[in-house]
Amino acid sequence: AQKIYAAYGQNYIIIQNLEITQEEIGTITNDILVDLRGDYCAVLNNKIHHCYEEPVKSHKSKGFRVIGNELYDSVHEGIDVVNVEDAVFAGNHISDCGRVFIMAKGGSRNVKIYNNWIDCDKQIDIRVPSMGIGLGGSTDNTSGLGNKRGDYEAYNFVAWNNVVNCTSPGLLLSGINFCGAKDTIAFNNVVYGAQAGIAYTNPADTKNGWGWDPENRNVSAYNNIVMNCTEAAVRVSGRSTNMLSDYNLYYKTANAPIETHSIYSDPRFMDAAGGDFRLKEDSPARESGKTIVPEWVGYDGTPFYFDVKDYAGNERTGKWSMGAYVFGAISKNAVETGSATGRLLTDYFDYTAFDNWEIISGVWECSEGALRGNNPQAKGVVRYAEGQKWTDYTFEADVSVTDASDRDRCSGLLFRSDIGGNNMYFFRFKQNFALEFGMWKNGVFASLQTWEYESEPYEFYNMRVDAVGDSFTFYVNGEKIGEAKDESFPRGTVGFYSYWGDQSFDNALVTAISE
Repeated sequence: AQKIYAAYGQNYIIIQNLEITQEEIGTITNDILVDLRGDYCAVLNNKIHHCYEEPVKSHKSKGFRVIGNELYDSVHEGIDVVNVEDAVFAGNHISDCGRVFIMAKGGSRNVKIYNNWIDCDKQIDIRVPSMGIGLGGSTDNTSGLGNKRGDYEAYNFVAWNNVVNCTSPGLLLSGINFCGAKDTIAFNNVVYGAQAGIAYTNPADTKNGWGWDPENRNVSAYNNIVMNCTEAAVRVSGRSTNMLSDYNLYYKTANAPIETHSIYSDPRFMDAAGGDFRLKEDSPARESGKTIVPEWVGYDGTPFYFDVKDYAGNERTGKWSMGAYVFGAISKNAVETGSATGRLLTDYFDYTAFDNWEIISGVWECSEGALRGNNPQAKGVVRYAEGQKWTDYTFEADVSVTDASDRDRCSGLLFRSDIGGNNMYFFRFKQNFALEFGMWKNGVFASLQTWEYESEPYEFYNMRVDAVGDSFTFYVNGEKIGEAKDESFPRGTVGFYSYWGDQSFDNALVTAISE
């Protein structure tokens, strides 16, 4: 049976920072490790593996999030959801699955799939794996949103910055599959070594009691790189209406479609065989893509928005490149965690619990989708509970500024912090319209460098620090503020600082920097 199960109506369940497995794999379809069916549930930063059906499943839920997990060793799927709404699957490393690595179907709608890394190098099931990412699928006539003619398996999906890496060429039938999808887009993905890079399929749902086999309608593919696919760059099976595809790169693959702005030459990856899909300086994919507006029309007709940063967290500005990385991106190989994405921490503070953060001082809470430090007369410090061994990394987050004319109010980032919070660096907004880099060493405060900076009260600013060895580079809203050097603290975790005010913090991202 399911190992961790939440029934319909059991909402806001969070499974976080666990390893979930079993000694012996099951043999039936309900051998599922995590099955959450309530609304606004989340599976965050876990290692989940060794099952028959799938590591993660959900059905008829709203707001389901699967972020930052390592999922592997499953006879069937990696992530399998049916009839879900407003779901997010991001930053997961998925490998060794027998059928489909990520699949959302059964009338699922408003689904975001991004920054996932899929490795396919072995056959687990009696058949070869069918899809890296399934934008739709095949569902019975009772589990989905609808089953009559004109109903679809997938509505209003957005899939971007995903890497599907098939190191056993031809083992995977398709990298990205539009499978009965409507109003769906896939852009800036990389597919390497599958049989078909991108597929358009009509699922055989009439066999399941549907009124038709859903076609694909209003589906788009832009800025994708498809390489070393053994049978076809693009495979179209059945009927697709208003299928738009352009600004893609196809190389060493048969049956590449003729598209006006697409490219048919070597993308010049840094090391494709070694899994490094960053672009070299002379790559033809560099600045040859289509600019994507970060807004999509949702199932109910209202817009929903998405992040257009690249796989490594870099801003896409100016002319867009094809593939998952902008040119010049740093390879984000993981430190300590072994994650293929290199993302050490992702937290959008969407939930009231923040158990993986440790309060050192002050009053902290999650509310209205942000972490708030309410410390009217004292210093407040909260730190991420893991990461004591982190050395070189980028830490960025959105930080609100209180009234800068008040001489006592400060807010900002903490980094290279020890367990007790007595030793750490900070990068903060301080009073009198300034930014400051400094530290606490054995609990003693020291200011190391300041810069003038005009800020508006109660506005959010994206603050970022790149910490490499004894060198630090500081940014606000993408603008470089300055550099500094200090060798006091070579490693440590991250956190936030709030002093004399009610400040908010959101969208915390930490990525490893490695040579």
